[in-house]
Amino acid sequence: MVIVISALAAAVIIDIIMANLMQNVAFAKGYDTSIHSFAICLLLNFAGYIYVLALPDLIARKNQEEILEALKNQGTSLEENFQITKITDEELPPL
Repeated sequence: MVIVISALAAAVIIDIIMANLMQNVAFAKGYDTSIHSFAICLLLNFAGYIYVLALPDLIARKNQEEILEALKNQGTSLEENFQITKITDEELPPL
């Protein structure tokens, strides 16, 4: 009986540690002070982990929106920014 209780206690402690790590992942993705990720991971275990990993990255989305806004404000097109040039067959060196 003691073995079962100690195994159950170890499982709960590991689940709490994993839920805390997943809450840190949610925080790194831009979800500030959200306890919902901790609670979902604590109650649903692996399904909660998958939920947190599938959350969209708000920080990357914000950065992409800022880059697009800067490009729009610059007044040039993407082709001019990347300076795309076409190479014809005549410009290629012989084999």
